[in-house]
Amino acid sequence: MVEGAKEFVRELEDSKLIEELIYYRDRVKSNKEIMDLLSIIHKEEDDNMLIYYRKKIYSYDDYREYMIRYNELSMLVRGINKMFRELTDEKVGSVSS
Repeated sequence: MVEGAKEFVRELEDSKLIEELIYYRDRVKSNKEIMDLLSIIHKEEDDNMLIYYRKKIYSYDDYREYMIRYNELSMLVRGINKMFRELTDEKVGSVSS
């Protein structure tokens, strides 16, 4: 099982998903307008303004494409955690006492 997991991680690291995630992450990080919006969103407390800024940030193709891949990777990780939990009755990375 461990060897299979290691092989899966190696394949994932070389996958198109990760390649595209890194590509769009770099494009997002190099876009000052997006980075400014992210900063504003993290500080904003007014729900109406948060909705406004989130709609605005999703109008950027690079951010939207990055989030599509980020969410896809998150779903993969959740699926892996679920499989490991079912096999071991523990969450991956948790410390047993």
